[in-house]
Amino acid sequence: MIHLIRTLTLGTAIASLTLIPLATNAQEKKAPIKKGGEIQVREGADGKFRFQVRNADDKYLAGSLTGYEDKNDALKAAAEFKAIVGESKVVFSKVTAKDKDDDAKDTKAAKDLKTAKDLKDAKSKTPAPKN
Repeated sequence: MIHLIRTLTLGTAIASLTLIPLATNAQEKKAPIKKGGEIQVREGADGKFRFQVRNADDKYLAGSLTGYEDKNDALKAAAEFKAIVGESKVVFSKVTAKDKDDDAKDTKAAKDLKTAKDLKDAKSKTPAPKN
């Protein structure tokens, strides 16, 4: 009798362990990606136009960092982006030391440009000395 109980208990335990991966695999299946979405061109608070890529659920996926003075320039950039992405493949790329150095230079240049612009703006707002 004890032998029968041990066998049944062991059998139940083995069956439970084999069914657990099936349950987790079913849970791991994700919903299919909805087709659609759009590339939107919007005017920002700075008066420049940028494009945004949004999926079918209106979730932001990508966009232009560059602000375009003219709406048509932003539309052309969005069309170019669409053409490139349509023919592109996804690749994994590691960041190299050169990339980090280039990013640091770009950040410094942007800060210097902003500082220079701020200086120029400050000078233009300063009243000219009276003679």
